[in-house]
Amino acid sequence: MAAVSALKQDYETQGFTVVLLDAGDAIEGNTLVNYSEGKAAMEFMNACGYDAMTLGNHEFGYGQDVLLKRIKEANFPVLSANIRVKATGQNFVRDAVVITRNGYKLGIFGLTTPETTTSINPKYVQGLTFLTGPQLYACAQAEIDKLRKEGCQVIIALAHLGSSNVVVGNRAEDLLNNVQGLDICIDGHDHVVKNRYVKSCLLVETGCHLANIGMLTFKENKWQEKFVPAGSYDKEDTKVQALVAKRFKEVAQYLNKKIGRSEVVLDGQRAPGVRTERN
Repeated sequence: MAAVSALKQDYETQGFTVVLLDAGDAIEGNTLVNYSEGKAAMEFMNACGYDAMTLGNHEFGYGQDVLLKRIKEANFPVLSANIRVKATGQNFVRDAVVITRNGYKLGIFGLTTPETTTSINPKYVQGLTFLTGPQLYACAQAEIDKLRKEGCQVIIALAHLGSSNVVVGNRAEDLLNNVQGLDICIDGHDHVVKNRYVKSCLLVETGCHLANIGMLTFKENKWQEKFVPAGSYDKEDTKVQALVAKRFKEVAQYLNKKIGRSEVVLDGQRAPGVRTERN
């Protein structure tokens, strides 16, 4: 996170206008932020100067009440256009935001994987509906059309959808093949690297856990992405790093407590490991 902030400042110093975005799963899934139920993640993102993020399925990992607290703590809009409150039919969170920089309008909207209903404890998404398939496409097209009418020259979807065949019909590629007028789709959820055009839209994803910082620039009359792998950029924002170090110390004190002893190896690796192997 300290490198993200420093890189942003570097480009701003060079005269670039920078918009910093996140495609979800920011507040849960890592011990550094889990300990504070995601509060630390919002501290880091606020310090970096993020402009917007979408809700991933893991944003619901502590329940809706905690999530709404985290959203209030964010100094930037948290978006998702396809989550509805069953009782009212209204959006669960803000659907989109228009960011104006140097006279240009960027329209940004969020989408969250419908797989959230099966990948998270059901009680944490109780009372919510996630639009799927054709309804998801129609929702996205309505956002695109609305943002165009508002004069946005660039439309960006923060789409925490993924490309797994397990969710055919709700993948990022399915979305892009069923909408028009979208310029960029920044994807998440499946933890893979993507950098390709689907129809006229650039589909990108940086992997996960900041293995890469994704840099989108407009060159040669089209959008292009360049990845900055972790460790390849050695500058750090000292203020952000101090926040991370403070939280790391708190977490380390908690995790270093001895609570017992196992006579067998406890393999915590995702795969191969606890999710793909059994004794």
